[in-house]
Amino acid sequence: CGQENAWRRNYFLFIFSFSLFFIFFFKQKTAYEIYQCDWSSDVCSSDLITKSERNGDKVAVLFLDMDKFKHVNDSLGHVVGDQLLRIIAERIGLCIRKGDTIARLGGDEFTIIMAGIDNIEDVTHIAQKVLKKLSESIFIETYELTPSASIGITIFPDDGNTVDELLKNADIAMYRAKSRGGNCYQYFTEDMTAQAIEYLEIQNSLSQALKNQEFEIFYQPRIDMATKKICGMEALLRWHSKTMGLVMPEKFIPVLEGSQQIVDVGIWVLRQACEFNQSLINKGFPLISVSVNLSARQFRDQMTLDAITDLLQQYGSLQGFLEVEITETLLVENIDMAADIMQQLHRLGVSIAVDDFGTGYSSMNYLKRFPIDALKIDRSFVADTPADQDDVAIVQAVIALARSLNMHSIAEGVETKEQSQLL
Repeated sequence: CGQENAWRRNYFLFIFSFSLFFIFFFKQKTAYEIYQCDWSSDVCSSDLITKSERNGDKVAVLFLDMDKFKHVNDSLGHVVGDQLLRIIAERIGLCIRKGDTIARLGGDEFTIIMAGIDNIEDVTHIAQKVLKKLSESIFIETYELTPSASIGITIFPDDGNTVDELLKNADIAMYRAKSRGGNCYQYFTEDMTAQAIEYLEIQNSLSQALKNQEFEIFYQPRIDMATKKICGMEALLRWHSKTMGLVMPEKFIPVLEGSQQIVDVGIWVLRQACEFNQSLINKGFPLISVSVNLSARQFRDQMTLDAITDLLQQYGSLQGFLEVEITETLLVENIDMAADIMQQLHRLGVSIAVDDFGTGYSSMNYLKRFPIDALKIDRSFVADTPADQDDVAIVQAVIALARSLNMHSIAEGVETKEQSQLL
């Protein structure tokens, strides 16, 4: 009986692998590389599903996508990128069970097929093992890389009855993992389908939002805690969709940042912020700084730097009063590139603030190396002060750190008198 069950699992695995190959052979233009596969049957996927249902077998499909792999290709070249992918494939191979299948589907996507699943915890264990192994540093030429991945997981027959459906749902789950910041796994759930549809609706509507003048900028004031006067403001992008109404930033900003459109919208935000600040000066208000958030894609794109240069030439009085906010994660992705861009911004008179300080890498090394002017204390550390003494200690430590490095400190989300007194 045990041998028969083992034979059935292997048979299922072979057929499922063949089905995957058949689908992606016709759908992918790039080479399809298999790192461990065994083709032994030409039985169609419908037969595969029928046999699986009859035998009560479960199969897990893990859809793996490398986080920010495009950055490696763009900054270090395709030769380094290809070497990295080969090492990634080898590492994944070290994590799977004997008889499991790993396939590269083109680009930076991999699929792991686990047949004969008796316990879902086995799938979780493999996903955790893969993520841990991938996070170990990789040295290629003179570069040290620390890769990570997002994994979406579906289970047959719970999450689909066809190969196409399982892959589609695993892909949806993978994007959910990526939206959580990457370097994690996510099982598919039914509500993700509705969310995937919403994502596509937002994506399609965003494509015309700038042209249709649907964006608006709100300005959040900054208060100098010593003088209690407004000393600056932050430009916040808002979207009034003609078809969806007011869309919350947490819904549309990640979609926008995932496309090249973020560069065009970002330049529009920069222009609006400079025009608004100039209008305040024209009305007799004192000159204050205006801060604009830059995503990783904007920060690296030459068009953003060129736009800032042009705007500061056009609005000469704003030199020294424009600030850009970047994240800690962005700084460590490519240290040399980040340092070069930040030096160019500084030469233009642009101040640089590290947004959400304390939630990312928080490396003391980059605080010393990069020309940083301000640290923004994330609202998650401010919200529960002064009641939470741990948060109080963190906030005070960041303020002291910034002061010792001759930087400004900015606390986000201050809403009560007690919080302002703490600062």
